[in-house]
Amino acid sequence: KVWHRPHSVVEEILAVADTHGTMHPRYRASSSVMRGNWGHADSDSTGDPDRAWSVPATPATHAGSNWPPTPVMMNDEELLAEMALLKKYAEENGLNMTHTFKGCGGTFVDTGVISKSKFRMGLTTLFHRLRLTEELVASLCLKFGTGPTDPHEGGFQEVLWRDFVIQVRQVPDAPAAAPPMYTDEKIARTMSELRQIAEDGALNMTYAMQGAGGKSTGVIAKQKFFMAMTSMLFRHYPFTTQLLDDIARIYANTSGPPDPRLGGYQEVLWRQFVIDVRQVPLPN
Repeated sequence: KVWHRPHSVVEEILAVADTHGTMHPRYRASSSVMRGNWGHADSDSTGDPDRAWSVPATPATHAGSNWPPTPVMMNDEELLAEMALLKKYAEENGLNMTHTFKGCGGTFVDTGVISKSKFRMGLTTLFHRLRLTEELVASLCLKFGTGPTDPHEGGFQEVLWRDFVIQVRQVPDAPAAAPPMYTDEKIARTMSELRQIAEDGALNMTYAMQGAGGKSTGVIAKQKFFMAMTSMLFRHYPFTTQLLDDIARIYANTSGPPDPRLGGYQEVLWRQFVIDVRQVPLPN
């Protein structure tokens, strides 16, 4: 037999076993195939052991003329409405968009540029409680896009994040919702007085409710809501137990568990309460 130079430990084992006649006849054919795959003289290979596993040097190209794809774009009216919602959310939650995009890798030189992937990361960091559709994100990336074209997704590889922040701040406000109406005159007067106290004291009601245990979904346990109202926000307001119960009943999370001890429900919609306090008319 001709001794072939082994190409691997496995090949060396096969060669030794075959030379000494210790290989079972059943496996001789298989060993020949394995040798062929590793480039032996008795194979059709060129002798390169890596040839069977090599990857073509030229990347595959996409057939057809629709590549790169054209992102789906919202029309100007739809995009303006979505940006107004982003502005409202940013103002209500005190978001620092500049700080967030810089933290995600955005440059602050000249117009301010950030890669498209990091711009998306900044959007989801800022507006994680909003439903950011793929169509909205793609429209923003295309509207504020810059730099080289994106061969994979279409559009551009970079985004002018500072232009985005400036235009969000300057977009016209979304139409104001109608102020809440209360059938109980005492509740209506209380809500107006709470708004006056909040504005005079520059109270951050969102921060207080979250600090008391309010969830990002906008709900809070009823007892924690009472604590935030009486101990953190409106400490000097003459709340009565009945008044607090009435407010909790109006803003009860009816999708949550019932309260077998106090009646009503165990959770309160704290975010809706905060929004309504900001919108009720001030006391006359």
